[in-house]
Order: sequence, then structure tokens, then C-alpha cells
Amino acid sequence: MSFSILEPSSAVLGALGREQSGQGFSYPDVGATLGAWPPGYRHCRHEVELGRGEGVFDQASEGLRRWQAHLRSGARVHPEDTAVEGLTVIIAVRIAFVWASVACRIVYATEQARRRGFAYGTLPHHVVEGEEAFHVERDDADVVRFVVSAFLRPRGPVLAAAGPVVHAVDQQLVRRYLRGLQAHVGDGPGTA
Repeated sequence: MSFSILEPSSAVLGALGREQSGQGFSYPDVGATLGAWPPGYRHCRHEVELGRGEGVFDQASEGLRRWQAHLRSGARVHPEDTAVEGLTVIIAVRIAFVWASVACRIVYATEQARRRGFAYGTLPHHVVEGEEAFHVERDDADVVRFVVSAFLRPRGPVLAAAGPVVHAVDQQLVRRYLRGLQAHVGDGPGTA
């Protein structure tokens, strides 16, 4: 993780992305958001209703793949390529008076009839280790929800000591992502 008073430029984020692209995941349980979650992490799940119907589902799914949950939360994503398996991304978020930049890689993408999204896992340049999944889901009653689920733990002994603070910051970011995709859906033609 790196910190900056100023918003990081695309050149800085790109250089960090190139550096991290050759790195492995910083945790051993890669892909575990697909099944049984591993012990030793904090597990969390948050969701928000986005509306109803196929139009909302399609709009939200496309927005999620194009990082609208993150971008509309105020985060920077580099590159802003569509989220596909194997893509290394740098996410820069403003926390209080500083910008924090972290590295992740898309572990998998989900493309099902009623569930679309992706999960990313942390790389060495991150304050936590673990995996976070972002999915748009459409239930049998046609209700569309945005679901963020994760297993995470602070990385290293210093950050472990600051665990409650790290968790609180992560929860704030998740709430921002939820509102970001809500705003994306609220601005488009898919709203019911």
C-alpha cells in the first residue's frame, strides 16, 4: 500500500500496476469466495437492493464490470478495463486526508443467468490479505441486488494491531461501493 496527499496520477498507478502484475496473490485461499470460506479471516457480506427486472439487472451488471461501483464511490481504478479474470488493477481511494493505493487481481468472473460479477484477490501491495467478491444478483421475485462479500485480515503484525481501524475503513469503502452502483443504476434507463 502506498499513501499520498495528492491524488495519484495515471502514470503512478500504471507503474505500480506493472510492478505488481508479476506478483502472486498475498494469501493462500485464492478462489474461496466461490465456496467454503477459510478460517482465520474476518468474513463479511453486504447488500443493497437496486430495483427490479431484467433492465436493472443488465445495467447493474454492465456497470459493475466497468468499475462503476468503485468509480462512483470516488475511487480511481487503473486500468479501467472491463473486469476479467487475470486483470491486475490498482485501486486508489481517498481516506480522510490521504490517498491510499492498493493492488488486486481478478480471481474469477461470474456470468450466470441470474448472477454476474467478479472477485479480486489482494497482491503484496495491499494493507489486507484476502478476497472480495462483487455480484449483481436477480432473485425469483425479479428483485436485483448488489452483493459484496469478503474474507479479509490485516496484513502483518503492525496492521493486525490496528485491526479494528482497518476493518472500519474497509466497511466504509464497501458502503461507498454499494452507493456507487446504486447511483449508476439510478442514472440509467434500466430503472423501474
